[in-house]
Amino acid sequence: MTDIGLKRYRLIFYGNLMLEADPDAARAAFAKRYKLNDQKLTASFSGRKVALHSELNEQDAYRIQSELEDIGLITHLELLETSKSPQAAPTKKKTAIPPLEKRADPTRANTAQEPAQTSAPKADSRHLTPCPSCRQPIEPKALNCRYCGERVGKRSLTWLWLSAAGLLLAVGIGGLLSFIAPLYQQQVSKSSTTRAISNGIEEAKAIQQPVREFIGRTGFWPNTNLDAGLDEPQTFRTESTDSLTVGNKALIILTFNTDLPDIGGETLLFVPQKEPDGSVSWRCDGGSLAMELRPTECIPPDVSAYKKPEKAKPLDVTSLPSLPRQNTQGPSVSRVHQVIRDEIANTAHVRQALMAGLMEGDWPFNNGNAGLPEGRKIASANFRRVEVQMGGKIMYEFSDAIYGFEGHKLYLVPTSIGEWRCEATFPEKYVPPDCGGGVR
Repeated sequence: MTDIGLKRYRLIFYGNLMLEADPDAARAAFAKRYKLNDQKLTASFSGRKVALHSELNEQDAYRIQSELEDIGLITHLELLETSKSPQAAPTKKKTAIPPLEKRADPTRANTAQEPAQTSAPKADSRHLTPCPSCRQPIEPKALNCRYCGERVGKRSLTWLWLSAAGLLLAVGIGGLLSFIAPLYQQQVSKSSTTRAISNGIEEAKAIQQPVREFIGRTGFWPNTNLDAGLDEPQTFRTESTDSLTVGNKALIILTFNTDLPDIGGETLLFVPQKEPDGSVSWRCDGGSLAMELRPTECIPPDVSAYKKPEKAKPLDVTSLPSLPRQNTQGPSVSRVHQVIRDEIANTAHVRQALMAGLMEGDWPFNNGNAGLPEGRKIASANFRRVEVQMGGKIMYEFSDAIYGFEGHKLYLVPTSIGEWRCEATFPEKYVPPDCGGGVR
């Protein structure tokens, strides 16, 4: 079979890649196909015109171009010559048809002859609109495809621009969804966590009534589930709860299900207390659950940073001074009451540290054992030091800020889990009336 009368093509490459191609993979496949070293590979992607094949028949030309497109390369076919009469004598001399790039484009306003060699495109072909017929890139504002001569026209260009706009809109919506989706998932997770905490609290409250009835019937504050007549802690396991444990003196410990994100294995403490009418209730203000996740009822009193003393005296007075004689006015009772109330409120974190130590086995016996700073760093200007003592007792030693009180001491003595009463080395009238009713 003769090739006379068939079209002949040259396959040209400018170094451009398809938009979806992986640049590294495309370069590697190109180098392997043509056995190129690094220097030749770099030259092939320099933007200059490179002829990959010449004298290709039409079938081979389109086959090779398709194979190169599969690895991500954008190539161009140049028509070399066409024999119009297949029966013409082979010895007859014919005038060769000049290559496509040497002929003037009849559709352009400028009829000047184009240069023999087409320079590399200035713009990256991956960002140009493809021709509807040959899928080669069309230069901006061009009315004809420079490769196949197809007239694009305003309607085609409009369609292509609308397609590009649709693609950009789809990408924009995808980006918006990728931004919104994590926020939505985060909100769903937060809602699930809140629901699990609420369910766990309700389950803990459900066992309080049996414990309350047991205390009322026996007068004994149980120290275990067995004491209170309840099942083992793990039998209370649910989707929200891992266990419900009765601890020292009817303390109830809620441990959240370990499979829950964010709160798995965290705890909430329900501290028992005796109300003025003799009934027993529980406060939810302890445990390891993060404060920002707790409902309002389970947030303990303000535990802001303790106040540092405005001044410190190195001299430690060991003997207790005598108070003013009865014929002197002495310090203001209301002022002493307010000073004591403020100091007790400002040291709530000391009592919480004692409660945390008790959960681990026993009362802390000093500040260091309770994880607190030394006593003089906790006290305000009205007190010299605040120290933890054996059996859960807290001692407040007055400074010289109040005349006649320097060296005197106020004690908070635990009466039950989470409650203290006041004892003092000074006259009872200076002790606030509510101090003896149980400080939390």
